[in-house]
Amino acid sequence: MKRIRFTLVVVFVLTTIFSCVKFRTADLVIHNARIYTVNETFEVAQAMAIKDGKIIAIGKEHEIMNKYRPDEIIDAETRPIYPGFMDAHCHFLGSGLNSLAVDLSEVKTIMDLENTIEKYKNDNPDSRWIVGYGWDENNWNFTTVDANRLINRKFDDKAVMLWRVDGHSLLANLVAIVKANYSFFKLDSGIISEEDIPLFVEAINYTKAQKKQALRYAQQNFFSKGVTTVSDAGLSLDEVELIKMMQESGTLDMNVYAMLYGTPDALNFDTIWNDKLTVNAIKVVFDGSVGSQTACFKQPYKGTNNYGTLFMTRDSLKKITELVYEKGAQLNVHCIGDSAVKVALEVMGEVLKRTNGLAWRIEHAQVVGEAEMQLFKKYSIIPSVQPSHIWDDITIAEKNLTAIQLANSYRLKSLLELNLTIPLGTDYPVATNNPIYTFYNAIYRPNQSWVNQSEILTREEALKGITFWVALANKTYENNGSLEVGKDADFVILDRDIIKISQEEIKATEVLKTFSGGQIVFENMK
Repeated sequence: MKRIRFTLVVVFVLTTIFSCVKFRTADLVIHNARIYTVNETFEVAQAMAIKDGKIIAIGKEHEIMNKYRPDEIIDAETRPIYPGFMDAHCHFLGSGLNSLAVDLSEVKTIMDLENTIEKYKNDNPDSRWIVGYGWDENNWNFTTVDANRLINRKFDDKAVMLWRVDGHSLLANLVAIVKANYSFFKLDSGIISEEDIPLFVEAINYTKAQKKQALRYAQQNFFSKGVTTVSDAGLSLDEVELIKMMQESGTLDMNVYAMLYGTPDALNFDTIWNDKLTVNAIKVVFDGSVGSQTACFKQPYKGTNNYGTLFMTRDSLKKITELVYEKGAQLNVHCIGDSAVKVALEVMGEVLKRTNGLAWRIEHAQVVGEAEMQLFKKYSIIPSVQPSHIWDDITIAEKNLTAIQLANSYRLKSLLELNLTIPLGTDYPVATNNPIYTFYNAIYRPNQSWVNQSEILTREEALKGITFWVALANKTYENNGSLEVGKDADFVILDRDIIKISQEEIKATEVLKTFSGGQIVFENMK
């Protein structure tokens, strides 16, 4: 009898204790995971709770599971979780518009070019323009003059505009030239240079419906790669307004950091800081590319008297720099050649004068001379680079650059050490938009004799480069870039741990699920 009475007392006491425990609510708890928070101490957690799109708790398994009663629980089955990947430099809208165009990246012969364009023309009989992308004359057994003759002879009933792989030049036929009202064309070349490209883009006059379709296509492409934030390196005010409208209507979930092209209208822009859209930067294209020999160098390209081109004068850049500084906004300058880097850093420094928190950027910083390195640190200017280019550009770089230029190319570690941050991007669609490849290419480099292996990053640094350091460069680090309480619940689950697996396994890594604001936006159904 006493034993029964004691048992009843124990049950009563335990019931009383547990009835006093107040579990907290959450929309989602994900547990049994290896969560790389990418916070200041690079902590690894096991579980996290999410409510209203934000992380409300993150830590050890028992701490989260014993505190929260969520609407949904996901067992990660010990899979690794990372902050949603962030692309520091890409062409988000442009890549979507490519879905409406013809891919020329596999063209090798003149017949390949003709057949590829012909198929696109037959598949799109109502299209007023034939737009192509991705050609590279270094892969051809014919010349750009041959290509120009073909598109004028064979496709004289359509406007034809074909983007080079780097986006810094294009081929156009006479129909396109007339539509673009272009008057500086050389009939024997067919090449339209960088500064004249806007005339042709404007002439195409993509409709709003086409741009909406392109943005949705690009979004799903990036979500499938685990990317939850894109930094679009060149948009118009109208395009930013379209993105804003789609985000507000719920038809676009991607976080977008928009760089506005530095047109007179854009220089009067109003900054935007909201949950999905950041508009605080002016993009200036200061030189071209190595492949088209328009990147501007201190010394000429190998075997030539060509130094490349600066697309505006030093004084013109200074005026833009002063206007952006007065707004307290960001200035992001495209510089590939060491001369362009030098002039841009000097002009930015003349305005900035000292270290600062404006987060101005040099986009690409592909070739940087020793004399200019310390200017990044002196004026707190961030190098925004794309590690994949060293792999994609090997042949082009060796063909066009001198030994000294090659030695100063594709820096990573030395640039990181200046300001302790180096955001990594893809330049997609110039290179792949897979951040796993960006990660790999930051930690492993080609074995060519001129490639400086000391410039590689560690795996931890490379992960920061595709997450937190992008958020720092975008000035959105209070909202994203790491998995911490109060930040957006943007994260990705991979099928293997890229911090721990062998080199050979990294590129085989697959995205299992991508979450944006706590909602699943991509799921691998394999």
